[in-house]
Amino acid sequence: MRIKITFGLWVVCIASLLVFLGRLHQTPLPPAPPQAPLPASPAWHLIHFLVPDCVCSESVANYLIHRGPQAGSVTEEVIVLGPPGAAPALAAQLGQAGWGVTSAELGSPASRGVRGGPWLVVFDPSGRARYSGGYLGRQIVGPHDPFQDLAVLDRLRHGEAVTPFGPFGCLVGWKATAQAH
Repeated sequence: MRIKITFGLWVVCIASLLVFLGRLHQTPLPPAPPQAPLPASPAWHLIHFLVPDCVCSESVANYLIHRGPQAGSVTEEVIVLGPPGAAPALAAQLGQAGWGVTSAELGSPASRGVRGGPWLVVFDPSGRARYSGGYLGRQIVGPHDPFQDLAVLDRLRHGEAVTPFGPFGCLVGWKATAQAH
């Protein structure tokens, strides 16, 4: 009887810990401020914001590595939110797959007010931000999720208005915040 009670308490503790860590790691992100325009160009431009040490950002990164950057009338870049050199292995893998990767500290102009990731911003050729939000509108489970970045781009290119998906992911500094509690 004592073993069953001990085992039951152990299961409850482990389940509680997993729920707590899951909530810390994949929460609805706060909205980004309106995006300042980019200079006009002949191409649509996508910016993928990722956060180091975030499984959901790593899932998007793996998806991006496998699909590669778009060519032609679309340009894309990845910005890792964090100190210079944040997530060097991830940046190297993305770079080997043909992605331009930079880092931007929270609050810097390059972060464009985004405070977590993964986050997607799409600019039209006039430089106007036409989409700023998530990739799915739900929690990200893995790199094989049906990410909607290219579908969003296609709809925008055809003149449709796209309601941004609610972004789920990790706030910049989530790991330090979790370790402090």
